[in-house]
Amino acid sequence: MSNTSTIAHLVNEAEAALRLGLKPRGLQNLRQTGRGPKFVRISRGCIRYRPEDLDKWISERLADSTSDETEAEVKNG
Repeated sequence: MSNTSTIAHLVNEAEAALRLGLKPRGLQNLRQTGRGPKFVRISRGCIRYRPEDLDKWISERLADSTSDETEAEVKNG
């Protein structure tokens, strides 16, 4: 995959938030606290997300009941 097609594959913050069912500010909060999906910092004011990282972040939060610890909770202690 070329660099150009990789960059075209990235989604902006608003698209990522929509995909996760969050408001952009909620996604920013998760990013600032280190609890959000991995992201790509293009520049100081330009953040992008890879769709596969969003999918992985979602998968790590799958649970069968409200009492289950998710994979993300176990990782974060």
